[in-house]
Amino acid sequence: MSAEPLQWTGPLTLEQAIRRAQNTGFDVRTARADADASVARIGSARSSLLPQLGIAATASNGGITQLGMPLAQQTYLSANASLPIFTPSYPANKPATDRNAVVQNGLAIGATFDPNPPTKGADMLMVRIEDAAGAHVKGAVVKISSSIPSMSMGGPNALAVDNGDGSYTAHLSLQYATDWKFAISVASGGKTARMAIAENVR
Repeated sequence: MSAEPLQWTGPLTLEQAIRRAQNTGFDVRTARADADASVARIGSARSSLLPQLGIAATASNGGITQLGMPLAQQTYLSANASLPIFTPSYPANKPATDRNAVVQNGLAIGATFDPNPPTKGADMLMVRIEDAAGAHVKGAVVKISSSIPSMSMGGPNALAVDNGDGSYTAHLSLQYATDWKFAISVASGGKTARMAIAENVR
């Protein structure tokens, strides 16, 4: 038997409609069951998005008088509520945002590589700077230096370009697939701050 919808071919009498349904193997009970299941799934999905509230009360009575004291009676009331939490998903190739961050002298510095993690060859390092109030810091001087500890050698240095929105970008050519260290120094309005990053270049 099937619950697939019948195709419209024009008006039918009740007898014709019944005969046609029987001939095509249409099962009303199966169709109704599918519809009920769909309604249940929709209801479950909607309820998962709505705030949930529960209240419970418990009363206890000692029931025995001792030394002329009144009966002990206690009542407890508890309530709980829950709200749905939405976890946005991002494309796998979207760089992480400022997973490295430090705060020094009233300056908050975050840094992100693109690609992330960095790979052998051309990479971009973006530095974001904010003040203590969370405002973007523009016009700062941002310098980057790099080194390879395992080879006891330095890597490329760069002066980051001010993008005018609190972010600064530097392009680095990383020629070895190994562990690197990067030092970022920031100077703005008489304040200085530094941060260090360790990355495994692949």
